[in-house]
This record gives sequence, C-alpha cells and structure tokens, in this order.
Amino acid sequence: MNNIHSLFPEPLGTYDLNRDITSTELAALKEQSWVQNMGNSVGLDKSVLDKKNLEKIRGFIEDCLKDYTSKVYAFTGDAELYLTQSWVNITSPGGHHHKHSHPNSIVSGTLYFEGNDTDQIEFHHPMREKGMSWFFPAKEYHEHNCHSWVMPATVGKLYLWNSTISHSVPELKGKNNRYSLSFNTFVRGTIGEKQQANHLVLPNLPFLS
Repeated sequence: MNNIHSLFPEPLGTYDLNRDITSTELAALKEQSWVQNMGNSVGLDKSVLDKKNLEKIRGFIEDCLKDYTSKVYAFTGDAELYLTQSWVNITSPGGHHHKHSHPNSIVSGTLYFEGNDTDQIEFHHPMREKGMSWFFPAKEYHEHNCHSWVMPATVGKLYLWNSTISHSVPELKGKNNRYSLSFNTFVRGTIGEKQQANHLVLPNLPFLS
C-alpha cells in the first residue's frame, strides 16, 4: 500500500518558557498606552522587547528563533533572523482578533504571558486562502483536509510560524484578559549565491541597528 507524504508542510515551532513571568517583567509589558484594534487592543510601543527589564524574555525568544531557523531553514554562513518589531495585545472576555498575517516579516511569533487555560490561537490553511474552497465531510480532520487548526494559547507558550500564514483568535471564553507578546523578524547577513545571480548581503534595517 502506498504511503501519504506531506511534500510542503508548514512548520509551527512550539516552545515553553518553563518559568513564571516576574512582576517586574509584567510591569514592563503592561505599562504603555493602548489603542482599540479589531476585536482587541494593542500597545502603541512597537519595540517593547528593547526594554531593559525584558532582556531575559528577549533572550529566550532569540534562542528559540535560532533553534527554529536551524531546523526549518538550515541557514549557512552568517545569515540569521533578528527581531524587528515587538508589541503587546490584550483580548478581553468575549473579544477576538480578526484573521490576518504579518507582511514584511520572515517568521512571526507570540508568547502568552497572562490569560485563561481555555485560550486558543487558530491557524488557517494557506491553500484555502488561495481559493481552494471546497469542503468535504470527514470522519476526522487532520493536516491534509482541515481548513484551519486550533492550538492552545496557554501562559508560557511560545509559537513561531511563517509570517505569511493567516491566523486569528477565536472568541475569548475565559473570565480573564489574555495578554500576548507578538513580534516580527527579518533576515540579515549573506543570502543567495553569486553564481546564481541572487547574492545579497543584508544589514540591519537602519532604524533597528
């Protein structure tokens, strides 16, 4: 009998902080101005991980990015991903976050630092986004036949994914506000090959160096 192979799977990195967020870190994440978004609120500080009191969280995220890129992209030479923007989201009970992706980014991620045990994040199948709209009843749904996939968004969980993947937050069923730290990345260093006429040396973006 022939086997089924996943030719072009979408990698989702899952990591655990494995410690409590300190009161100092919580204050650094929460003490900022907020603006209403579509179904939730977002902090105006788009470089929140630059705060001195968040150095350990930033280090954890950067270590996870290195692990993710080494396993997914297997970069050679000096190419690496670095953080470009970082911000905090608040979703209140009954709230949600609309389906969206993150342009001008390679890998995006979210770390959950306060919320409910029932909180979730939903990732949407990229082929369904491109017009494959048929839907067949199934005995069970899996990575080959689903339109979307829901993952738990519990405190201390970090997810990393391809920034082009659409994702959303289902209606918040818990009693507590959900706080999450999101971020984008870009590549720096040498990419491509001179012999293939696609060689580039990418520095930090000027406003981020």
